[in-house]
Amino acid sequence: MIFANNTNKIAINNNQNNQGDDNDQGDNSSSKSIENNINSLLEKRSNIICKDIINISDLNDVDLKLAKLGIEFLTEDQVKTQFPETKTDKKLALAGQTIQIASRVSTPSSNRNTWMSYRTSSYLYGGKKYNIQRLIAQPKQSSSALCNSGSRMVTFSTNWSAGIANVIKSSILSAVGLIQGSTFALAFYDAVSSFLSGISRTTEVKVPHINYSWSSTTTAVFTYIRLESQTDNYQWLSLISTKTQTVVGYTIPTFNYKSSNGYWYLTPKLVQGNRTIYGTPNGYDSYVEAIFAYNSIGGGPRHRAISSITISGPESKTVQVIYPCYPQFPLHCE
Repeated sequence: MIFANNTNKIAINNNQNNQGDDNDQGDNSSSKSIENNINSLLEKRSNIICKDIINISDLNDVDLKLAKLGIEFLTEDQVKTQFPETKTDKKLALAGQTIQIASRVSTPSSNRNTWMSYRTSSYLYGGKKYNIQRLIAQPKQSSSALCNSGSRMVTFSTNWSAGIANVIKSSILSAVGLIQGSTFALAFYDAVSSFLSGISRTTEVKVPHINYSWSSTTTAVFTYIRLESQTDNYQWLSLISTKTQTVVGYTIPTFNYKSSNGYWYLTPKLVQGNRTIYGTPNGYDSYVEAIFAYNSIGGGPRHRAISSITISGPESKTVQVIYPCYPQFPLHCE
């Protein structure tokens, strides 16, 4: 991961469509309160594990709080046994045949991810009681499919106005298109003004190159639905959600700027910084989306997931297009 002392964060569209029937809200309020607390702790956990130097004490503290809220930490073998790929098949799920049939996927044992699960029973929606179980994956190692990282030097050939050129510009897509409010831009002036007093937004600058680094972590949530009166044999994986946290670092080793008297000066300052960008698609981890999918005719699990993250720099040059893990079932995260 990059830049452990990350302090600048931009929240992108943390919009969750978790509204049910009005008559059901009283019965579900306690469950929603627990879910909100769990989601808040998972966000904090993601902040901890995305850093280059992980504070184990802070991580253990979050995990203990999650356990007190009902989170169960699973091994990969437990995930394979309890959540086989066959649970994505709606026909098998509704017939209660997902447990007895062996998983079609066999992968070597690994230690790439942390797997967590919790269950919301007796969830009332539309006059029916549902049992909802969530399986959550967060990366433990950089080799996890839930991690993307890299670095690149990007060169430039033209002069810019400091207030117009962007050191970082980003946008995030889900399967249904651009996430509303996900476009972010950091102007060159905003990146360097605290390092150099003799520059304004209209100052002309020459920048030979910028070194970029990025690290993106994905949290994946698999939502399994059955009627409260049924056993787990009848669970169906109805909703797959992902959200991302991406740290983009930049280092500007040197650049020239034109002063008000018309002379060019070479800055003696090394400029570096970073931004953390959060991407959450509409409908992420929504029990309404999961139940709608469960009650729909046919079809596979719904996805409310991030499909790509585009990072660009000055002159509209693409720094990197990140394709986060877009899982079809849990073991895709391995």
